[in-house]
Amino acid sequence: MKLLIILDTLAVGGAETSTLAIVRELVPAGHSVIVATLYGGGGLVPQFEATGATVVVHDLRRKYGFWRGQRYLRSLLDRTAPDLVHASLFRSEIVARLALLGSPLPLINSFVNDSYSKYHYGLKRSPLGKAKLFGIQLIDFITKGRVDHFTAITSSTKDENARALRVPAHNISVIYRGRSVAAHPAQQPRAATAAGLTFLTTSRLIWRKGYREALTAIAGLEGEGIRYLIAGDGVDAAAIKQYAAGLAHRERFEFLGEVSDVTSLYPRADFFLMPSHYEGLGGALIEAMLAKIPIIASDIPVFHEVTDENALFFRVTDAQKLRGLLQQLDNRDQYRDMVERAYQTARRRYDISEVAQETLALYQRVADQKQQRK
Repeated sequence: MKLLIILDTLAVGGAETSTLAIVRELVPAGHSVIVATLYGGGGLVPQFEATGATVVVHDLRRKYGFWRGQRYLRSLLDRTAPDLVHASLFRSEIVARLALLGSPLPLINSFVNDSYSKYHYGLKRSPLGKAKLFGIQLIDFITKGRVDHFTAITSSTKDENARALRVPAHNISVIYRGRSVAAHPAQQPRAATAAGLTFLTTSRLIWRKGYREALTAIAGLEGEGIRYLIAGDGVDAAAIKQYAAGLAHRERFEFLGEVSDVTSLYPRADFFLMPSHYEGLGGALIEAMLAKIPIIASDIPVFHEVTDENALFFRVTDAQKLRGLLQQLDNRDQYRDMVERAYQTARRRYDISEVAQETLALYQRVADQKQQRK
């Protein structure tokens, strides 16, 4: 099968990293894969090229540029003649829907977030912000009819988008994002010491990842030798570091920047902390599950689903509740059964080889159904 996969960019992110893992499975299996971007390149370009896929980087030089984008994409479709198109992320999805109007090619889009939930609208404090989000939702709703099938990365994401965009449930398939089990081996626990606990977060430095609550909670803990390792970068990095610098016990915080191999960090930590306000899935959780490190997470529905309840949960955005939970922790040994259950869930549900096969089976089914309707 010849596939055209469209993304905004190939910068490091959940959708891009997961797509890379799937492409690594599809190309050796003999499938022809073209990965195209519409809004620039990114740090994952060399890794995509190393898979053997054809990588086509284009930059519309617009925040949206839907009309210009659909003209470019139509020319790319003429040149590449794929059997199926899979576009992910809002901008690329809208461009693909417009470009494929009147085309018999099957189109798949992906739900990777609950973008139109009450929580998201609540984040928009001004009427203008709410109006802009509603405008985006309206564009999504009006153009969704061109999509032949949707994937969702969790059941929670499926349900929220089905409601917001009025997409029939039978037209959405849940396919979890996967990870290579071999590339994420279980780690040896950190040796017990008299020093305090070490916490680890691997996530982009943006406020909605819950850094305000995490930093506040850890700064307020009683005890010596407590450390918080933070791996990642992002648009709010400077503001988050400034906030951390103004807290008590700021020596506890270590900002590591982007780390290419996060598996090297797990042996340095006692607990993995995921305090996000919302997520589509939370790939870092899967990596922590495979690493056999106990997880502390905000109690958003998707984290309960991803971990299969095998984590310690605190009320989302509540720094006081998080501090209370962290203060009660002793060592990770008492959570061995929970960690083992999480590990087995990750191996069973998120193995990238199985995810790739599910994805390919969906591609074939959608293509066959499209052909039968001609």
